[in-house]
Amino acid sequence: MCDGVKLSKAGVHARDDNMQLQANGSASSSPADNPLTCPGRVGKCDELFQLRDEFLNLAACIAAKYGRNVTCVVNVLMKYACERCVIEVLKKSLHNSGFDMVWRNLHDYASLLLIEKLKNDLEAGDFAVAIANECDNPTGRYDILIVNGRNVQVFNGDGGICVELKVGLNIPISQIEKYLWSNTTLILVRFATGDIIKLSAKDSASLLKFALKERIRKAERILNGRAVLVPGKDCWHCPLQDCRFNRRKDVNGITKPHNLEELLRAVMGMVPTTVEKAAKTILEELTATMGSHGA
Repeated sequence: MCDGVKLSKAGVHARDDNMQLQANGSASSSPADNPLTCPGRVGKCDELFQLRDEFLNLAACIAAKYGRNVTCVVNVLMKYACERCVIEVLKKSLHNSGFDMVWRNLHDYASLLLIEKLKNDLEAGDFAVAIANECDNPTGRYDILIVNGRNVQVFNGDGGICVELKVGLNIPISQIEKYLWSNTTLILVRFATGDIIKLSAKDSASLLKFALKERIRKAERILNGRAVLVPGKDCWHCPLQDCRFNRRKDVNGITKPHNLEELLRAVMGMVPTTVEKAAKTILEELTATMGSHGA
């Protein structure tokens, strides 16, 4: 195991990757002795948590080798099939993509309204829970994390509810996969269509374990200098300039919505009803979670 990485029952912690959520929504790096932090409470997912920890440890070792953070390495490993491309991306400086900020602006606006709705509904229902917005975890960020308890670790939070908001039509499946590695309920809110989808690790355990096993072997090859070259789709984005398969074409400018007025009208028109539906789903799941812990 590489330096600076510690594997325990609570998961992988590399420097600042160990985060906790307090009742007031603030973060703390001190460990908590709380049964909700233990990932081994759902028998069907025990192997999943072990595979996740193994994969994140390998990602932490790769991060230490290339001077990246664990989140970056996990994202790159899950994005590219070509392992030579993975290495080159990790070696080079990452640049922000040229996307119009309107998508981010709409996302933040919808997220804020959902938080306001949840605060009011939770207060009215006298729920003893905490809400945190844009929570860090070793595999990315939750848009909103609701936790049942006064001191619950964000990573491996048993009994937590993660809410992921999408204002466009794009749903990165690898992002959903990462969120399901923790024993939480994921509620996907899609404002463009008004869809509210509830997912859990238990229901997707077979897929998650299968994918992690394959990604572990990939990470091991990269660490051991046995990267596999895979010509194909990745060649259009590959930073390896001397590769004979490289087909990259740098495009200057900003990616903008095809029709800004149509996008604004569509998303803003769906926000009130979608927020109502999302809050109702979250409260129902929270009630069920609190009831199961109290049983």
